Amino acid sequence: MEKREALVLVGALVVILVVAVIFKPMLTGKQADLGIPFLSPQPTPTPVPTTLPPATATPSPPPTTIPTTLPPTWSGQPGSLGLANQTGYSSPQRPYPEKYVTVPAKMATYVSIQGQYGGTSDTFHMPYPYWEIHYTVNPLVSSPSGGIEPGTKDPSEGIVTASSRFPFFEIDVYDAKNPGQPLRRITPEGGLDTTLWKDENNKIITPVWVEKFYEGSGDYYFVITAQSLSGYAVMVKVPEKYIGT
Repeated sequence: MEKREALVLVGALVVILVVAVIFKPMLTGKQADLGIPFLSPQPTPTPVPTTLPPATATPSPPPTTIPTTLPPTWSGQPGSLGLANQTGYSSPQRPYPEKYVTVPAKMATYVSIQGQYGGTSDTFHMPYPYWEIHYTVNPLVSSPSGGIEPGTKDPSEGIVTASSRFPFFEIDVYDAKNPGQPLRRITPEGGLDTTLWKDENNKIITPVWVEKFYEGSGDYYFVITAQSLSGYAVMVKVPEKYIGT
């Protein structure tokens, strides 16, 4: 009996399946839904609009105003710089001009300083793009070697030396806006041995050293180191064509 009941049950399922697959679609006009995902038709996805909002323009910054104030006119009369106590300094890196500049032959003294001892000069304004430093140094010479003999009095220091002292001179040029680093360090090329300054008549000819600067329109000052000298002179010179401009 159990086998017969099972056969009857299977036959009933087959009949139901045939009616659902064949006869129901014919009567309703719709495709049979067997509940199997890959056999059932899938709806077509609706496209999502991709319209972006309009871009907002970034406003441009206002233009920068360039000052047009000109430096005061120079009358051509040289000025004089004072000298204060000497201060410390660090080792500089000497800059060189990127381009060759043709320099006029005639130069006029803009400011100058004379002395015997070291110190820090007053700050001066240089409104021109090219200028030079001309300087002379007069060392104290009491021995053939160029130094001061041990046990003699050094007039530049007011003391009796215990060992030979040799003349020394150095100028550190500072930009007042950057006092932490010298713009240039200047020392007399060839040294201060006066035995090398003699001409064919054995007469001492004091040399004039020249340093050229291709940067200007700023404020500058000097830190001077001097030892065993009877005096020195430092002159800042500019081309004569700048007079009255």
